[in-house]
Order: sequence, then C-alpha cells, then structure tokens
Amino acid sequence: MLFLPFANIRFPLISQEQILAPQARPLLIVTVNAQILGLLNEHPALLAAANERFTPVVDGQIVLWGINRRAAKQGLKFGKISGSDFIHAACVSARERGLSVALIGATQASNDAAVHELQRQYGIQVTGYSPPLQSHPFPESWVAGIRSHLEMHKPSYVFVGFGAPKQEFFMLENAALFARLGCEVVVGCGGTFDFVSGLRSRAPGWVSRAGLEGVYRLVLEPRWYRLRRLWDSLLAALRYFGD
Repeated sequence: MLFLPFANIRFPLISQEQILAPQARPLLIVTVNAQILGLLNEHPALLAAANERFTPVVDGQIVLWGINRRAAKQGLKFGKISGSDFIHAACVSARERGLSVALIGATQASNDAAVHELQRQYGIQVTGYSPPLQSHPFPESWVAGIRSHLEMHKPSYVFVGFGAPKQEFFMLENAALFARLGCEVVVGCGGTFDFVSGLRSRAPGWVSRAGLEGVYRLVLEPRWYRLRRLWDSLLAALRYFGD
C-alpha cells in the first residue's frame, strides 16, 4: 500500500472498498479534518498511534486540498472519507455480508434515533450504547459498561462518537478488546450520529466543497466550542499546510 506523509502523519492511499473488505485484524480508523490533524500533533501518543496503529483517512475539504497538493507531484490523488458518509457504506457492507454494527456515544436521543434509522434503511442488526459524558482518562466503571455492551453483541463494525481526541484514546486503549471480539473496522466518527438520526442537517454540498462547513455550523449554532473548533482548524491549516 502506498503512503504519503503530510503534517507528520502517514496517510495510506486507501478506499472505502478496501477498508470494508474482510479484515483479519481490526482497522482503527481516524477521520482527519483540520481540527483533528492539530489534535493529533498535540498528543504524542496519538500521533504515534496514527502512524503505527491507526489507519488515518482524509475527512474535511481543507485537509483534502492540502494532501492532494502534495500527492499531485507524485501522480496520486486522495479521496475524502467522512464518518457521516462512511457509516452508510458500512451498513451496506453489513447487509451484504450479514454483519452487525454498534454505535457507541452521543446523547441517548441521538444514539437511539440513529440506531432506529439505520435499522429502517438497511434491515441490519444495529445496537447502540450511550454512556454519560466523561473526560479522559476514563473511569474504569465507565469503560466497563461499554466493554460489556461490545462483548454481548460482538459487532463487526463499531462507530465511536465521543468527539476528538476522546474517541481516539478510547479506540487505542481498547484495541485488544476489538481484536478479541473479531471486530473488523472501528471508526472515530465525531458527530455522525446526529446527522444519521436527523437531529442535525448536513451542510449543503457547495459549503463542504468550499471548506466552509465549520463556518456554516458556527452560524447555525453560535456556541463557544464551535468557535474554538474553527480557530483550532485555522491554526492547524496555517501551521501544517505549508509542509
């Protein structure tokens, strides 16, 4: 497999179809937008994991522009793999192969609605578990509840929606569990369940293609954390995209 280094991360040239092919060991997918790119570089353990244990994929128009500027010099081109699109591709694969899906995280309302919607659309086994919000490092009792759910259902595809970098820490710290349960793909998917459930609408295509989704979200939901997220993305772009 070909790899391209960008902003201290080795990105594999990989497609959705390759990710969803039968896997002998779990692929831990980190979907890298500008904000997550910055977070990975701020946490040495996660940056090392991104290059050694995770499979980083490009999510976010700004990162896509940056990496393809470099890729074009080698005659390569990367595609965008976002959690909110990939979850539907995974459900199609699960239906075709008779596999199950687990949704871990988000609010109870969002998780329940996303589980119901995916079951309705694809007619597959989907389970959900929404633990109360916690900071990292996670309490052992909190992690035990999630592990118990996964051990009971043994899903092939797991989507973890805690937000970055908590979901990446959780995936890294429970990699052995995913392997033991025979999970094939584990994805850190941020706010994907809100989109799947219909509780939050996707940005128009032209907004995403223009790299303005963060601005769009801030206008719709003028919250401090969204302003901080947009600022972090801008800093990451300024710092790393000149590499």
